[in-house]
Amino acid sequence: MFPGTVQRRRCRVYTIGQAARRTGVSADKLRAWERRYGFPTPARTQARYRLYDEAALAQIRRMTRLLAEGLQAREAALIVGARDDAGPRLTPAAFIKALEGPHSIRQLEKSFACCLQDRPFVDFVDNWMVPMLELLGRAWLRGDVSIGGEHGVSAAIMRQLGVVWDALPQGDGPMVLIGLPAGARHEICLLAFAILLKEQGIRVRYLGADLPAESWAEAVIETRARVVVTGVHRPEDVPSVEELIVSVAAAGAQLIALGGRYQGDVSGSALRLGHEFGPAVDRFGRHAAELHESVAEPAAG
Repeated sequence: MFPGTVQRRRCRVYTIGQAARRTGVSADKLRAWERRYGFPTPARTQARYRLYDEAALAQIRRMTRLLAEGLQAREAALIVGARDDAGPRLTPAAFIKALEGPHSIRQLEKSFACCLQDRPFVDFVDNWMVPMLELLGRAWLRGDVSIGGEHGVSAAIMRQLGVVWDALPQGDGPMVLIGLPAGARHEICLLAFAILLKEQGIRVRYLGADLPAESWAEAVIETRARVVVTGVHRPEDVPSVEELIVSVAAAGAQLIALGGRYQGDVSGSALRLGHEFGPAVDRFGRHAAELHESVAEPAAG
């Protein structure tokens, strides 16, 4: 469902039932893992109720990914519980420096995965992934990173984000469509935003890159989605986004949200999400909840 008021994720905690719904791991299994393997280790209220923060949910999701890869539960718990030994953790600058020299994409992908798993996802995106991508773009412009290197690491990042996406349960409530307009192919930040919405329990359909306006309209009609999210990452994407806005609005979309560096260059009625992911999720949640309530009120009367 759309959260009416999304609290800051760094402070938010969840009961065991809420943690189960957000991770797809049953409350019984969470208790069993804690009893057998000492993982996870939730905080406790004075009444001894378990409370899980975002870092704990990230660990639980990592545990499920390791189990899906074929590890035994005891082995996976040891890996998740011993995060300091899980692999190399590079700063964004060090990550790009490694890419500039002799490198293995496989090793860099492992490093990316370790950084991803080391903190709540919203913190990872705003404070590690986005700065790293900005440095990567500059290095490519200078010629310090080849086209092949840039494409290789981008594909590795998409693979890791795909693992996170697949590990999250699908939400309920109104559908949100997320994708890129015709001609746009820079998916990393958009998929990250889709993951953040999915973490909030929102039902998301990710449409991918380079989708013509008529295909967007078909998706809106097929799913009856009232909410659409897209990105404007290059100046040349602006006309395609403006065409998309007209097309999905005619098909029935009522809230069109824009991210990306050039979101402010787009004309037409749309919600500009800003450039930081945490506040963008909050802003999106408020507007989507208001839309959902305004649509539901007449039916209730």
